[in-house]
Amino acid sequence: MKKVLKLSFAFAMAGLALVGCTKDDEEEEDLSPTMYVVTPTGGEANVEVGETVDFTITMATNDKLEVLSGAISIDGSAPAVLDLNGEEEGTDLEIDNASNKSFTYNGSYPTVAEASYVLSFTVRDNKDRTSSVSITINATNAVTIASYTQVLLGNQNATEGSFYNAIENLVYNVAQGGTNSEKVDFLYFDGSANSHTLSSPSASESAQVYGAVSGWGTRNATTFSSSTVGSSNDFDAVASASGIEALSASTSASLANQLSVGDVYGFTLDSNRGSKSGLVRVDAISTDNTMTISVKIEL
Repeated sequence: MKKVLKLSFAFAMAGLALVGCTKDDEEEEDLSPTMYVVTPTGGEANVEVGETVDFTITMATNDKLEVLSGAISIDGSAPAVLDLNGEEEGTDLEIDNASNKSFTYNGSYPTVAEASYVLSFTVRDNKDRTSSVSITINATNAVTIASYTQVLLGNQNATEGSFYNAIENLVYNVAQGGTNSEKVDFLYFDGSANSHTLSSPSASESAQVYGAVSGWGTRNATTFSSSTVGSSNDFDAVASASGIEALSASTSASLANQLSVGDVYGFTLDSNRGSKSGLVRVDAISTDNTMTISVKIEL
């Protein structure tokens, strides 16, 4: 009988130990509010100075949401309080809706200088549990662009200059191109294989057509899109650097060949020329060995 009692007691203690371990090891469920940035996508926006960024954040809890607060840090500065309450007293926003279990906040922030703005938001529920999110706004000064029209280039059989300085909108002949080789961004030739072509000075085809190029002190490596990037109307509609970059996002070819009137190609200048992005449109190809182009380029 004593043995049975001892065994029963041992099993009972083991059971308590197991129950005790389960309780100790059990992780308490996190009941903190949830919070998400809906817009801007990924919680980050890249804009030009002067633009206002609209944003939306949502939050929810199993209990009751009470207060939303905000702060702003500019270029890593100490956070300053954001007024979320408009004309009401205080800067925090008291959440008061039908259920208080969920809430959506729509706001906006104007950028006034080139900087990185970090907007932080924290929501608190009725049990003092909190959740936070942040939105980053990167504001940069607008890049101006230059637009050039009626740019006349001659091929290797013409008397007009063939070498183009896209930043200053200057056309050089062979001798002038050699003297200003560091400023030549592309050139025009008409070949049996490539037909009407705009080519980087660094391209082997350029030196094959214009032998003097092989001896230049600088042969800039301008790159072109591998095909047309838009219509003539698309070219006309571009009025900003972001518009140029949107169309000329991918440039890796050393030349743009087989050109026809109306073709629009993107290009990127050599790093020595600031890696500026640009667009070129073929406006006319004449029987007198000339090509007329229009150019838009970042400054």
